[in-house]
Amino acid sequence: MNLFKKTWSIWTIDGKRVPKGTPGATLTRNTSKKWHVSIDKKHIPLHGDKKVAREMAAQLLGKKAAGTLGVVVSDKDDDRRKPLAPLTEEWGSAVGLKGTSADQVALLLTRVRKVIDECGFVKARDMNGETAYKFVGGLDKSAQTRNFYLSALKQFARWLVKKKVLSENPFEDLEPWDVKKDRRHDRRELAVEELVAVISTTEEGNVTRAKMSGIDRAMLYRTAVFTGLRSAELGSLTPENFDLENAEVMLTGKFTKNGDPARQPLPPTLVPLLRDWLKARPVDQPCWPGPWAKNKGAGKMLKKDLEAAGVAYVKNGLFADFHSLRHSYISTLIRSGTNLKVAQVLARHSTITLTADRYGHLQAGEARAAVAGMSLPSGCMPDACEEAEPDGVPEIQGFDEATTGLENRRRACPVRGFESHSLRFFPWFSCDSLRFQGVANPRPLLRFLVRVCQSTPPEDRERQPRGQTAGKQDCHPYPSLGPFRTRRLTAPEGTGGASPQRPPGR
Repeated sequence: MNLFKKTWSIWTIDGKRVPKGTPGATLTRNTSKKWHVSIDKKHIPLHGDKKVAREMAAQLLGKKAAGTLGVVVSDKDDDRRKPLAPLTEEWGSAVGLKGTSADQVALLLTRVRKVIDECGFVKARDMNGETAYKFVGGLDKSAQTRNFYLSALKQFARWLVKKKVLSENPFEDLEPWDVKKDRRHDRRELAVEELVAVISTTEEGNVTRAKMSGIDRAMLYRTAVFTGLRSAELGSLTPENFDLENAEVMLTGKFTKNGDPARQPLPPTLVPLLRDWLKARPVDQPCWPGPWAKNKGAGKMLKKDLEAAGVAYVKNGLFADFHSLRHSYISTLIRSGTNLKVAQVLARHSTITLTADRYGHLQAGEARAAVAGMSLPSGCMPDACEEAEPDGVPEIQGFDEATTGLENRRRACPVRGFESHSLRFFPWFSCDSLRFQGVANPRPLLRFLVRVCQSTPPEDRERQPRGQTAGKQDCHPYPSLGPFRTRRLTAPEGTGGASPQRPPGR
């Protein structure tokens, strides 16, 4: 019985493996940690301790003599000697069979091959987690991009383990980088005035970019803002994808990010514009042809149109690229009072966290305006504050509709049959909140407040948000948070003499 340790030699430069004969290369000899025994011309790894390895070899030889050796002898060591080049090709084909798009497969192969080539991994047994981690960590890329490289390596190694080429994943324990500490291209929401500027300037200028006229690009931007579709999804649309009768646009799973087909609703204001614009488009051709949706062409195109409209591409360290139009779509949904679950479904996100945290943006003044609408229970304020302004609600300066960002918020009417848009004095306006404030019989006071608040002066009616229809009962945009007017009101009978502006205890 002859035990031995396997040896091999490699040529390296600065720790990287290079071909034999490379100028400046150093020859390094390596020895296996385990003892081996040769059985039927197969090198069987045993153990690092020679005594234990000798016992294991004796058992194997005894089984061989008895004819019961069976599957102990394997081609595991030969598999580890396989070159990585054909293995990566085979892995790419396996990933493609799962339904991954060809572009994504090519991206994964590019990342894995770059690490393999730069680290000098030639065969499967050469792959080393520490070497790969140092190389990826040294790339001049963001933490998110470096994590993508790490994820592709782990995916490839897991496939090698599944194919029994490797016994374990050498990259499994590598920790990803902290994305929050290295954000290099965070996107921002485009404000309404910025969207109006870029769309109108693009449409009126009619400058050709990416082989598209200004009118076509303006319609592209409108569709992106009103549907939240990604650039690849928009680039795949033909007139046949639009179901204008049902106000929907249909997407095939081939071009969606999650691979599932989708039907995205269209706002009623966009349908007539699309109907007129689609009349001149060939039915079986893309609505917006060309390679603009690939290789970040959409962002470059929008950047030039932003410059022409005088809109800043970077503001407060946040970028306004083409995907920012999707951010604007989702932020507008959330700001308008849409249920977060509905916003998640319309955005086609896997989690609500992604919808709210990554795509939900705050405009200037929103947080301050939300705090301004708070009402405190009785007893929380000092007596001096309770005695101040006894005749009405104090007038608050410094808030107007243009700075709060809440002019498009909607709230359900708390009392059936009354409009809530005029109840600007009472954020606590409900029966439960009035009982909490100490009003024993709140219903007469509630009806009185509604009647008084509905008598809005002409100057206030002119400031109502555009599109508001008198008499609409279901819901209305939030009222203007402009300076609160002071008004003396007389409480009706049955309310205990409570002032409608200030419940007892206030």
